[in-house]
Amino acid sequence: PVHRLDRPTSGVLIFAKSSESASLLSEKFSKQEIEKKYLAIVRGQFKQEILLDYAMVNELDEGEDLVQQEAQTYFKPLASIELPVSVDRYPTSRYSLVEARPKTGRTHQIRKHLKHLNHPIIGDVNHGNGKHNRYFSDTLRIKRLLLICQEMSFQHPYTGANVQIKTTLCDDFKLAINKLGFSYDA
Repeated sequence: PVHRLDRPTSGVLIFAKSSESASLLSEKFSKQEIEKKYLAIVRGQFKQEILLDYAMVNELDEGEDLVQQEAQTYFKPLASIELPVSVDRYPTSRYSLVEARPKTGRTHQIRKHLKHLNHPIIGDVNHGNGKHNRYFSDTLRIKRLLLICQEMSFQHPYTGANVQIKTTLCDDFKLAINKLGFSYDA
């Protein structure tokens, strides 16, 4: 594998056929020459596009100094809904389908950035909201992190041709979109 996805995240994963190819592609990742597009279903009504430039602390072993790393993610709202259900302290519950395009590649970057914006991803046990996660699990029967790496694009390291790798949405993600009534063509 040339890169990694968080364990509960689904989607596109790039593998190289040789160590030389892996090295060339890893270099493209480190130079931020690979475009990544994720979809997430989040709590709240995500209202506007934003490029979040919010440094994150690297999670190191106990006793080591914490290091701040720059991190940028572009977010774009795609759809929102308000359900007549009280999941937390409000009489209704709002959810949004959001596109995320990370410019850097930090551990849990999208998840932490969305938490920072008060729009945690549904199903995120580390950075999410337990009440909304339970609602999706118990009522909608969706028991996973609703984050998918849907697409990656880059220039081929040998030919220079544009490469675009896309995946379809997994069944749970499609189910969540349908149950929430979002209009989205994968």
